[in-house]
Parts: sequence; structure tokens; C-alpha cells
Amino acid sequence: MAYLLTIGLFLSCSLLAEPPRNDDFANAIAMPVEPTLVTGTTTEATHEAGEPSEVNSGFGPNRSPLGTNTVWWKWTSPSNYVVKFATCLEFESSDIDTQLGVYTGNSVDALTEIASNDDDANRANGGSAVMFPATQGTTYYILIAGFDSEADSMKLYRSDATPLQLTISREQNHTLVSGMAEWNGLVSLQSSTNMATWFTVQNYIADGVFSFSEVVATNAPATFYRAVIY
Repeated sequence: MAYLLTIGLFLSCSLLAEPPRNDDFANAIAMPVEPTLVTGTTTEATHEAGEPSEVNSGFGPNRSPLGTNTVWWKWTSPSNYVVKFATCLEFESSDIDTQLGVYTGNSVDALTEIASNDDDANRANGGSAVMFPATQGTTYYILIAGFDSEADSMKLYRSDATPLQLTISREQNHTLVSGMAEWNGLVSLQSSTNMATWFTVQNYIADGVFSFSEVVATNAPATFYRAVIY
């Protein structure tokens, strides 16, 4: 009697998800010059040797450890002006608790931080935002990570900030100079009677949107005003 012995070999395998194509600094995705929204994911993203290790927390001078699932974009400024990057719109919620950093440099281990943020006070669910004066022709690299390596889809908004707006109105017995500044830093309100010599009226430390005003008597000489950001 013959016996037929059949041996079956079963191979089990699973497909490993690949990291996003902009997982590494060298593969940063170029963003359009104009204001835009791009989308991506931190799922399966990894940490690259030499990457930044922390960002500004958004609460005073404290820093937050950077998550290990980072992705990169890049943007070249067409002119000298103030720009903003954010992971959600103001007063809205981010898809995930994000961390955001903007850098210049040619290699991941030799970057200069321009601005960074973990939690922006005007955004919910750990949304991040930064604002800075961009220089024409400079390429900025934008890093996004999930706080504590949170992984999911995410958004990145690039917009033109409106750092200064001045208005002058005539009241009953005085002139009111008022303005708003969307700026994180020092704003100096200055006046001049000849537009050649300028005097500081008052300096303001801005943390996001703020307002200021100056009351000027109606019999004062013709006066020009400007606001300077630092």
C-alpha cells in the first residue's frame, strides 16, 4: 500500500505601508507661490537623523519635544513681505494636534529656525501657526509633525499676513489714530511733521492681533504716522 504525503507550505505576508513621499527633507514638496492649502499625512512618517528636535510651545519661552513623524514642504518667497503658515484656520480645529516649524538651509542637519509653534492660542485641537517677514528669493522649509507622534491626515495653509493697518479719523475735538497689527513681536507707532524725521509715539508688544490708538489735538500741526514692525 502506498501513501501519498502532501506537504503544503503557506506563506503569510502583509504589505507594509510606505511613508509619505515628503517624509525626508530632501523630498520636500514645493508649494505654490500664491496663498494656498495643501494636504498630506503624518501616517507612517519617520524621523530623519539631524532633524530639529523641538519647537516653541506657544506658551512663553518654553519649547516642546518634536514628534518623530515629520513631513516637509518648501516655499520660495516672491517678494519681501509678511507671511503666515498654519495647520488650520483661525478659531477652527486642526485635524490632529500638530507641531510646525519653518527653516532655512541646504541640509537637514544644518538648518536655521525662522519660526516654530506647537499650540496657537487662536486655534483649537492643538493647531499650529507661525508668521514671519519673508525675504524675496529665499526658500523656506516647512516641517509638520504630530504632537507625541500623532498620525493622521493634516492640512497646511499659506497666506499673506496683514501685519499693519492704520486709520485716522476726525472726532469732535481731536484726531484719533488707530490701527491693528497681526504680528508676533514689537510694533512701533511713530509720527513726523515732515516725513523725514520720525519720533516714537509708543512701542507695543504684539502677540497676534492687537489694536492701538493715539489722540491728537485738532490744533496740532499736520502730522504723518507710520507703524514699524521688528
